[in-house]
Amino acid sequence: MRLGNLLRRMAVALSLGQGLMLPAMAQPELESFTGRFAIASQNCLKTNFGGVSKRCWRVEIDGRTDSVLTIRFFGDGEEQGSIETLTFVVSLSDPSVPLRCQNGRCELEAPSWAGRVNSVAIARYGNDGLAVSVPNAWPAKSGQCTRADNTIRCLAVGPNGGQILAEATL
Repeated sequence: MRLGNLLRRMAVALSLGQGLMLPAMAQPELESFTGRFAIASQNCLKTNFGGVSKRCWRVEIDGRTDSVLTIRFFGDGEEQGSIETLTFVVSLSDPSVPLRCQNGRCELEAPSWAGRVNSVAIARYGNDGLAVSVPNAWPAKSGQCTRADNTIRCLAVGPNGGQILAEATL
């Protein structure tokens, strides 16, 4: 009886061990468009719906799907040390993805491209890095993000007709 219990426990332990190893062996390969491209920009400006322009200093482009990008501009907030982000969700008009990613890190592959802006969001973070409020987001009535001449430029028209703009040199 003892030998039977021992063999049964060993069989359970072996199956559990194999079960724990299988997910690591079956890791799916990341899509070539999934990941983030980030760059500091010394020539960056964002203008909110109110028409007030502020300096921005970082741009991040996230590959979401093979036809959707998120372009985020980071800039100074209203208080010393605070941060404001302006995010554009963009549907690409050309099926070729401008990002080439490996292990979540991306490079901009295409020297020029354009896409339609679907929505815009503004998020604010205090000087402690915590969100100050819930991000504000709007569907875009119209708008476009482009990359040309080593510059990314996004312009969107909100539901009330106001414009929001961001532009950065890479």
